[in-house]
Amino acid sequence: MKIKKVLLSAGVHGNEKTPIFLLKKFQKNSIPITRSNFKTEILIANPQAVKLHQRYLDVDLNRCFSSEKLDKPHPVKYEEIQAQAINRRVQESQIDLILDFHTTTSSNMGITLLLSNDHPFNLKLAAYLAEHNDLVRIVLNAEQKQNNRLRHLIPLGMTVEIGGIAPNVVDPVWVERLEYLVQQILEYLEQINQDRPPVTPKIITLYSLQEPVYFPTDDQGEIVAMVHPNLHGSDYSVLNPDEPMFIDLDGNNIYYSGETANILFVSESAYFEKQIAFYLATKKKISIE
Repeated sequence: MKIKKVLLSAGVHGNEKTPIFLLKKFQKNSIPITRSNFKTEILIANPQAVKLHQRYLDVDLNRCFSSEKLDKPHPVKYEEIQAQAINRRVQESQIDLILDFHTTTSSNMGITLLLSNDHPFNLKLAAYLAEHNDLVRIVLNAEQKQNNRLRHLIPLGMTVEIGGIAPNVVDPVWVERLEYLVQQILEYLEQINQDRPPVTPKIITLYSLQEPVYFPTDDQGEIVAMVHPNLHGSDYSVLNPDEPMFIDLDGNNIYYSGETANILFVSESAYFEKQIAFYLATKKKISIE
């Protein structure tokens, strides 16, 4: 499989400044992302939110790429209009691969690759990156029910989450780490196009994303507990039955009653409005064809 056009995207959320800074750097000087056998395009996905230093204007842009919203005849909300414009660009430009960069406030997420699907190309690229970068972990949605992210516009692609990084902060260490990752990806693609694909592991470890765990709330829907200190900053760690996961306003522990699982996006600030405390995931090994 040859790649002719790659889209590097940032700013789907306007307050995730670190990848936005890097892509603006590439816009000013494209030499670092220029390759002989494919073209790389840049997208700042939500420019109005970027200007206002906020996550979004009307609705979360990264929930606006479902077929239902993309086919909406007369969208009114800014992000829905923007999603349709981005989709047109992706289709008209015949983009082959989408790399959508984000930041997370969860403190121990490292470099998390959220794959569009289990296409062998996505798995092999992720496996290559994980093999050559200790910060990389791979996540795949277990049921692929929510195909409403930017990465879902075409079969090949992934969201790259880096952090933790506070909103509206350009973290220079993470700018360098992300730039290094981009170079790794582009070099991989260049070798693929030259019919000399890099050796990739045949078996990889990934996290199968399961359901979210919500904060406890009162009768008025207000959150009445916080994530237990043992879990704070413990992304990808194991949560066992009967271990404390919350502390309520009276100082009482609330215990986990589900099956043993890994936890991701712990105390992610952007999920607070959705009352999500963290996500569960199952760690597994899979073979790559």
